[in-house]
Amino acid sequence: MNTTVQTRTTTPPWRTVGVTALIGVAFAFMSTLQQGDEPYGFMSLMPSLLIVVTAIITKRPLESIFAGIIAGLLLLDPNPDSVVTSLGDIATSVMMNETIAWIILVCGMMGGLITMLEKVVVCWRSAACW
Repeated sequence: MNTTVQTRTTTPPWRTVGVTALIGVAFAFMSTLQQGDEPYGFMSLMPSLLIVVTAIITKRPLESIFAGIIAGLLLLDPNPDSVVTSLGDIATSVMMNETIAWIILVCGMMGGLITMLEKVVVCWRSAACW
């Protein structure tokens, strides 16, 4: 019987940081190509393309979306201070929306209810709560 063990290789941290820094520099450079009130054209698709490519390669969609958000903010303004400020302003304005607030509340309460039900079922079946 021939069995093969498939091992997953891990990427060194310096490589991940280097690639991330290179992508950040590329988006900051692309923002310098934008002049005045001209439309962004094809460059406006680059953050979305980054999200899709990194999600496929890394198989981590949440981190890919966050990378795309940061890349889009770098495309608008390459100053790192303004990226952090813009990210905070955008997150605050989204969270202040009444519809989003209800969605967060309902999902949070539903998750809490599901967790409580799981704990009760485990306790009930194991008789640990008796």
